Amino acid sequence: MQLQIIEKEVDLKFTALQVVCLISFLNCIFCAFMGHKIEIWFGESSHQFELITASIFLISVALIVINSYTLWFNTSKTIGQLELTHDCIYINGKQIFIDDINDITFDINYFRGEIEGRSSSDGTKNFITFVQNNQKIKVRILLENEYQIIELDEFIKMLYSIKFKVRVYRKMNRSYLLDENLSFDQIQDLKTKYQLKKLFH
Repeated sequence: MQLQIIEKEVDLKFTALQVVCLISFLNCIFCAFMGHKIEIWFGESSHQFELITASIFLISVALIVINSYTLWFNTSKTIGQLELTHDCIYINGKQIFIDDINDITFDINYFRGEIEGRSSSDGTKNFITFVQNNQKIKVRILLENEYQIIELDEFIKMLYSIKFKVRVYRKMNRSYLLDENLSFDQIQDLKTKYQLKKLFH
């Protein structure tokens, strides 16, 4: 299977958004203050400054909405490709044999469009980490749909079948991939051994 390797680009966009909001907020305060001063000096309110203040506020809200919309679609950029096979991992074409890897960790959270809290995920909070020759390699991957998660599960099952050391975290929780033919008693033994409250297979 092939997956996109990505890196986040959110920080710069959030900084720009914060600057826009701060400038707009200060402008609103300035206009409100000047309108109050004019009212004191001339004994009447300044509709012109009230209009300016309201306009800047509405523009600020529009900028926030537009920028937030942009963030949803442009939170990351593709920097390479990851390919997983039965005996190798390829990172941008560089071949790494599974036999040369000490252990591997999958941190699988959400695919793009999946509900995360109160909003839709952009599919970028997923990681694969492994150790090769005492060097830790961590890549952020984009999961575009649930079928890619199914493909990842098949790859993980293959690693389990060759007795490879693998860790799987799903939505920040440790997961255990079990044989579908386990009996009820075997599941209870595993729950006791690993002190688990729930165990699904």
